[in-house]
Amino acid sequence: MRFTTGFSWLPILAIACTLVFTVLSVAAAEDDGEPSPDPRYTPDEIVRIQMEALQRSDIEVTFRFASPANKSQTGPLDRFAQMLESPAYKPMLGSLSIEYYRLEKNQNYARQRVRLIGRGGEEVVYVFYLSKQTDAPYENCWMTDAVRVESYSEKGSAI
Repeated sequence: MRFTTGFSWLPILAIACTLVFTVLSVAAAEDDGEPSPDPRYTPDEIVRIQMEALQRSDIEVTFRFASPANKSQTGPLDRFAQMLESPAYKPMLGSLSIEYYRLEKNQNYARQRVRLIGRGGEEVVYVFYLSKQTDAPYENCWMTDAVRVESYSEKGSAI
């Protein structure tokens, strides 16, 4: 005997998928709703999150994605913020434009160049060095180990 009711699982499945996506999105954010390290982020997404945060002068979000090794050299947050006020890194704060170059990546390490125009008109190319973390609480999360200045010019003149 065959029994049909016209009942469809499709709406329930759609709601379940939406709930799972919402839970994952919330899990990847701190209490303030901003992103935090999560294994689902790719290295180029980490660089974008950090650069966009710096463009808004949101140093705390940027610091969240610094690897533990990086934080041991640049932290705590107040010291990290002071470093960003230095001439080498200040153009990142409130930059006018950002251009992302092709990501170079292997299994555990990544590198990405970023070119920006600072508020003062300076053009700077930075290189982000990232690694996939192996220890809890950041296991399998991509995080930034270092950012180096590759080139710097003020309003078109090389320094």
